[in-house]
Amino acid sequence: MILPLLATFALMFAFVPGSDEATTAPVTNYAALATCLKVSSPLTATATKILDHVTVNQYIIVPPSGLLSSNSNRQSTTTVSSKGCPFVWRTDFDNNRRPSILLKAVCPTSNAICTKCHAITYGHRVLKYKCNALWDWATVNLPVAFVRV
Repeated sequence: MILPLLATFALMFAFVPGSDEATTAPVTNYAALATCLKVSSPLTATATKILDHVTVNQYIIVPPSGLLSSNSNRQSTTTVSSKGCPFVWRTDFDNNRRPSILLKAVCPTSNAICTKCHAITYGHRVLKYKCNALWDWATVNLPVAFVRV
């Protein structure tokens, strides 16, 4: 019962006038994005070739959004001490990465004790802006503490 219905359905749409005509998609120039991505032969790059390149290299493409306000003057007034090395928290602001605001430890240069201190760094995984709407994973190493050497 179902098989004859499917055959009738297939035959109805197989002979629709104009159904065998090729549809033309609008031609889009991907040269700028292909150049940004450093795709081989960017002038002839297709959407599929660019998508394959993005997938293989694990890029993230996001639409442009509003810029975050710069508040790079914000700092901590609390002094933290780690093994005899006083430090304060400062804001590390970079609008070309997400998250754009990270905290870092800073040992005041006016403090004589800081000359005998060593920074302990931590690698933060962030998205860094490359070009156009392309963001790439990167590691930002920032000091999170200071210890006496």
